Amino acid sequence: MNQERTHYATLKNNVGQVHCRIEYDFDQHTIYSTWFGFHELEDTQRGLLKLLELQEKHAGHFHKGMANTQAVEGSWAGANDWIETEYMPRNIQSGSRKSAMVVGEDIFNQMSSDDLINRVGDLITIRTFGNVEEAQTWLDAPEN
Repeated sequence: MNQERTHYATLKNNVGQVHCRIEYDFDQHTIYSTWFGFHELEDTQRGLLKLLELQEKHAGHFHKGMANTQAVEGSWAGANDWIETEYMPRNIQSGSRKSAMVVGEDIFNQMSSDDLINRVGDLITIRTFGNVEEAQTWLDAPEN
């Protein structure tokens, strides 16, 4: 299936490096976020708030999301409290039902992802994958 993505935003951290890129496929009801480098809490919040801006602008339309964190270095687990209590309820309220996380080889990135899934796995269908292709196949599969 040919995925037609539209760029929504590219965000930079306080030293001018790109830390998040957000795209969407309106026809496939999917928002894609790609994350880069080390993340301070504010970087993660800024990226997810921008994603929520798109999600809430089209409330009920985007049911699926893919977060590609393969290029993230280090832990971002410090953001998981905020993601669990602030971001995820708004994300789900705006229509999100299924989320794929593509995780690279960085052990701290993997541990942060596992911690997040343990926190929000009862709220939303969420899984981790080692590559984008597997994650996309899962997202495209019919929900049971």
